[in-house]
Amino acid sequence: MRYGFSLVLVVLITAVAGAFWSGTVQDQIISLDDNFMGWYTRLAVDGDGVIHAVWNERVSNLPAVQEIHYSRSADNGYTWSAQNQDLIISFPDDITAENGPGIAVNSLDYLYVVWAEKDPTIREIHYSVSLNGGNTWTGQTGDHTLSLPGGAEAYEPCIVADGNDVLHVIWRQDAPSGLDEIHYSRSTDGGLTWSSQAAETIISFPDGAGVLYGNLAVGPDNALYAVWKEADDSVTTHAEVCVSVSTNGGLTWSGQTADHPVTVPFRAIIDCRVAVDANNVVHVTWKGTQDLASPFHYEVYHSRSADGGLTWSGLAGEQAISYRAPDDPSVNNPNLGADHQGNVICVWDEDDTTGNNEIHVSVSTDGGQTWSGQTQDEIISFPDGHPAYRPFVAAGLDDTLHVTWNEVTNTSYYQIHYSRGDALGGGGSPFPDVSLTLTPENPPITIPAGGGSFNFTGALVNLETVAVTFDAWIMVHLPAGGWYGPVLGPLNLTLPGGADISRLRVQNVPAVAPAGNYIYEGRVGAYPDTLWDYDSFTFMKSAADGSGPKTAEGWACTGDPFPGELGGPGSVMAVPETFALFAFPNPFNPTTAIGYRLPASGYVTLRIYDTAGREVAVLVNGWRDAGVYEVTFDGTGLASGVYLARIEGTKAVLGPGDFSAVRKMVLLK
Repeated sequence: MRYGFSLVLVVLITAVAGAFWSGTVQDQIISLDDNFMGWYTRLAVDGDGVIHAVWNERVSNLPAVQEIHYSRSADNGYTWSAQNQDLIISFPDDITAENGPGIAVNSLDYLYVVWAEKDPTIREIHYSVSLNGGNTWTGQTGDHTLSLPGGAEAYEPCIVADGNDVLHVIWRQDAPSGLDEIHYSRSTDGGLTWSSQAAETIISFPDGAGVLYGNLAVGPDNALYAVWKEADDSVTTHAEVCVSVSTNGGLTWSGQTADHPVTVPFRAIIDCRVAVDANNVVHVTWKGTQDLASPFHYEVYHSRSADGGLTWSGLAGEQAISYRAPDDPSVNNPNLGADHQGNVICVWDEDDTTGNNEIHVSVSTDGGQTWSGQTQDEIISFPDGHPAYRPFVAAGLDDTLHVTWNEVTNTSYYQIHYSRGDALGGGGSPFPDVSLTLTPENPPITIPAGGGSFNFTGALVNLETVAVTFDAWIMVHLPAGGWYGPVLGPLNLTLPGGADISRLRVQNVPAVAPAGNYIYEGRVGAYPDTLWDYDSFTFMKSAADGSGPKTAEGWACTGDPFPGELGGPGSVMAVPETFALFAFPNPFNPTTAIGYRLPASGYVTLRIYDTAGREVAVLVNGWRDAGVYEVTFDGTGLASGVYLARIEGTKAVLGPGDFSAVRKMVLLK
């Protein structure tokens, strides 16, 4: 039986932020789903687009002991390293790592994670460093502290790396008065030494008001902004958010000499967060209420500064950025992020209309003046009746939005869940501008138990002015989680500048396919890990039928052939116009495909080196005609770590001069 359907993507996209969120269709767990509780997740994205996540998770329930766990995704959030095996990056010494780690990445893709932990009786700020993309960590072999040994109790650290690769950390620490202040440390040598190891630095005004919920951000100009909540100086029953600014790399701070509030007084303030957008506008959010008596109702509030923290919109009045309808529940745990285009994204957890806690989002595309969440709710998690809490948001290199949170699973323990959102306004992708559109016919589609098929059109457009070579493939997301495929491709295609190609296709769905909701997703980029663009739609299968006849069709995708398919034209539609060197997958274990493009004939060498400069393999050493080539590098027998692929071409290739390029690769075992 065959079914057709037309463009369904608009059904999946909400009208609020204008982005499709993968988590609204199905749960995706990025931590090992075991019998231990994981929560307080944080994210960072490195210069290669790899997403790194850390969180607290128990390693023992009786007694309850937590360590810092880690997961990464090299394919834009589709798969994660910790889905099948835990990786602990703190020293397992039976001393609990306190809730709320922080993570930062510098320009060399070195990773830095901080957290609070007793050492052994006083909480100190600990840290762990990875110099190889998260494969190994210094904290796995012993404790490393950056706070002054023997000091007072320290909590809730945050870390950022500025444009000069200086590391900055703030945390809340007990003061002699008994009320906490914000402490600060910096490292100018990649985390080998820290300023706070010799002397303490306080960056909040020590007026006895006490601080909570410290947070830190760095702007495009390397200015640092620390925010926290403390008691209001004039209205003692109220609180305010204060800011401390450093414009000299953390040497001095504005908050050391006086309080600088960014809000009017609130009856209660919880969970302050700060972010700086690409236009250098500073944004602060918090969970707040003006109710004078219980039950208190909380919304997410916002204050902005467009002049480096000198003036703040929140001092002129309140601005709620979350939606409040009659009898709406309160918000919890707001977090804040910004993309590379100047958009600002706030996420939090809140009960939905059925009384189940879900993850909500509010987006500003005009520098914080208006927000999508002011007029209606938008949920980005799957409404399955399992409570979801404590979200965190980060933008990828292509401005794809990544959100993680902890959610109760079928094991009754929290695990780390994930939702991926489309880039706002088309994004700021560093990749060639190749557009993919999947247009199904006659939605919605339901495949019967005995199997069936549907029609769709796949269209590719090269929006660049020069020819672009890329891979195209289609994957299927299964009802129980995980991706199947590719059901089409990968096809290696070259489109001339401005060219387009479209094909009418038929996708078979077998009888044995399980019942439930599916995502049918086309991808372009470098197979399998690097995505330039993607498009998707959903279909449903009513039931699984394992008793019927098994046909040879399976998940066959047929129809008008694309270039490179059996029965179709050749895959290369134009000679490459520029040189290129790429590798996928990357990171890899143990093999990766290294591709290169030559616009003219010549003598080519392709060699692999380790970071010490030793040659470990020669993959190409000879004459090559113009075209696109691929060779396999096998890392079996080599140690995990960073390797460099170096390609060199003669003048015969270039004409006016020699060509060389280097590609960094990470072997993860």
